[in-house]
Amino acid sequence: MRILINVILSVVACAIVDNGPTGSYCGAADTFLGKATINISITSSSTFNIEASWTPIGGETESGSENDVEYEYDTSTGKVTVKGLDKLKNLIARMGAPLSADMLAQLEFKDDTLYVTRLANFPLKSC
Repeated sequence: MRILINVILSVVACAIVDNGPTGSYCGAADTFLGKATINISITSSSTFNIEASWTPIGGETESGSENDVEYEYDTSTGKVTVKGLDKLKNLIARMGAPLSADMLAQLEFKDDTLYVTRLANFPLKSC
């Protein structure tokens, strides 16, 4: 019986601890330059897949994706930092979006939302 109680307490404790982002996070923005969409799917505690599109005002929609983008999650601060920017650079280049990879490399996870901190805390909500 004592073992069963310890197992139950361990399961409850694990459920309470913040394990970071899981699932998918989506967002769209209309700006004076065009429209952007972003979808991030967390695939593990250290990688995610990203799909994005960019439609400049009066232009054609360009889209792309990158898989297995590596990141680090700091449980004490909620900060998500992309490790290595090559995949983000490739994605942005394919879309022709007017931003740099370092603008997408810093996120913050709180209240089931990923915020792109260098884009005015642009929210990517759970989807």
